[in-house]
Amino acid sequence: MAQLDDAWSYQEMGEIDRLSAQVQRSALIEEQRRTLKPDHFDLIWSAPSHLTFLSPADCEDLPARNYLIKGLLGEGDISAVVGAPGAGKSLLAPYLGFAVAQGVEAFGLRTRQGSVFYVAAEDSHGMRARVQALRTKRGDAHVFKLVEGVSDLLSNNSEDLKALLVAVEDQRPALIVIDTLAVAFPGLEENDAKSMGTVVSVARKLTRWGAAVVLVHHDTKEGSGLPRGHSILNGALDMSLHLKRDGKVVRVRPTKNRNGSTDHELAFSVGTVQLGTDEDGDMIWAATCDEENAGNLTKPGKPLPPSAKAALEILENLARDGRFIPKSEWRAACVASDAVSGADKIDDRRQAFRRAIEQLARRKLFISEGEQIRLTESPDMLLGSEEDA
Repeated sequence: MAQLDDAWSYQEMGEIDRLSAQVQRSALIEEQRRTLKPDHFDLIWSAPSHLTFLSPADCEDLPARNYLIKGLLGEGDISAVVGAPGAGKSLLAPYLGFAVAQGVEAFGLRTRQGSVFYVAAEDSHGMRARVQALRTKRGDAHVFKLVEGVSDLLSNNSEDLKALLVAVEDQRPALIVIDTLAVAFPGLEENDAKSMGTVVSVARKLTRWGAAVVLVHHDTKEGSGLPRGHSILNGALDMSLHLKRDGKVVRVRPTKNRNGSTDHELAFSVGTVQLGTDEDGDMIWAATCDEENAGNLTKPGKPLPPSAKAALEILENLARDGRFIPKSEWRAACVASDAVSGADKIDDRRQAFRRAIEQLARRKLFISEGEQIRLTESPDMLLGSEEDA
């Protein structure tokens, strides 16, 4: 063999070694091709792995993840605030964001102070008033930024997403709120896994520099507490808060929480702050989130009967601006409504109206001053009119 080797030049031996290594590599690839699934083949000669392998002792020694809202929201989380239209999602979300920006407690939970991007994709004008109300009531928060102009985070090569990512990388907010998912991702096929996967992917991109992302979204029509659309979204969430109105109070329950318990219920009522007067001299009001002690609240009562619910909706439409209306006007509208009563006889319809207002009165859902009636609170006026899109 030595004589054979001596017959080759150094250059020729180098070429033989190179070809030999290539043959060995080809054989290894062929072996991998036989034993691995086709989808995994491209990974064989990929870049060095970034996987980390931790023993139980390593896990114990690593520091805990930083929180933004202790027991609810951590750094880099993807979370959601979920509820029916008018439930108060766009009151709670800015309230929590303002607490993080100020570094003050929210619902008795500590917060870690950090800057906040509140992306008001829906009703930015109304959100300006709510932020102004928060500032009036709680003081200033210089690092709370209301982000306007975002209307499309879904399209390929979205200019809005590019601009938002640049701002996030530059300013490094601790929290980003997208209000609402439906408006920020126009044309989204919510029940399609690929489309909803795009929402999750965008949220993940926004967490790249450590921010937590909160998506404001509708729940299912059944009121299950789950975010509307394909389950891939709920599966990706670290935390989800479900809002449900119970008379004058909005109850908030974590339906999913990787940072703490799902037994810790929150509650708030809708307050108002006067912001000044308009050009006609009329007062300008904005709604605020006023914390309530959930432990002192009675358990949710039975749902309103259909006739009482229909009568309440009629009152909401007649007294949209919170004004008093004649009781006779409400009565006439309810008696004429088949939703309140489908009876043929007028006396039966009037009796159905009387039963409905008794049920509403027991829950203190309207105020009566003589023959004048108004809502205890006007949901459309105070909570906004989110489109059920």
